[in-house]
Amino acid sequence: ANAVVYTEDGAFVRTVRPKENPSVVLVDSGIIANAPARLLVAGMGDAFVTYYEARASERAKLTNLSGGHPTETVGAVALLCRDILLKYGAKALSDVKDKRVTPELESVIEANILMSGLGFESGGLSISHATYNGLTQSVKPFPLMHGEGVAFGLMVQLAVEYLEEGVWNDEEWELITGFLGSVGLPTTFADAKLPDSSDETLKTFAENIYTSSGNSKRQPFTVTPEKIFRALQKLRDIEA
Repeated sequence: ANAVVYTEDGAFVRTVRPKENPSVVLVDSGIIANAPARLLVAGMGDAFVTYYEARASERAKLTNLSGGHPTETVGAVALLCRDILLKYGAKALSDVKDKRVTPELESVIEANILMSGLGFESGGLSISHATYNGLTQSVKPFPLMHGEGVAFGLMVQLAVEYLEEGVWNDEEWELITGFLGSVGLPTTFADAKLPDSSDETLKTFAENIYTSSGNSKRQPFTVTPEKIFRALQKLRDIEA
């Protein structure tokens, strides 16, 4: 029960909440297998962040999109969503390039659509989505699809979290960047087609990310534009 409104040039405006969820979600795996592979990859990007955004919301003890508290079930679904992508994502991408419906592709479709949908709505969003929303307001037209931009947003979210904690989780970082890179999702400014990473530009990005939606603040600590700016600087320095 969620729809997103954009301007004609692709800038995020707001979300709209219908009164109820769809009665049926019907997916034809054959159509997906024959569609451009970039669409599947973008779906994997959006689905992959589900666990990390739900984790942030759970740590902050925040309510989900329906105003309730996430259950143990949704946490398990969000984690399974991630693990399926880690296990089958690269194979499913190869299958779509070959236009083949396989068990691995079917599992990824389930993760992309069902598990991700249940996970984000019942778990909650965070800085990953706020990053995409803010960047669409900063760069017009924004060159990435939603799932691609959200995947880059996960880099920002993790940097904010690690800097706040004072410990950079190298093992987690390598796991995530390794997966994203293996399926062609962006992990750097260059990948995200954001060539200007000057401090002035990053400050604008940070402000727009912070103000784009309440999702930017869904962390167990106070999020500020300055903290997002420092995270963006860190990502730029890692690239260098």
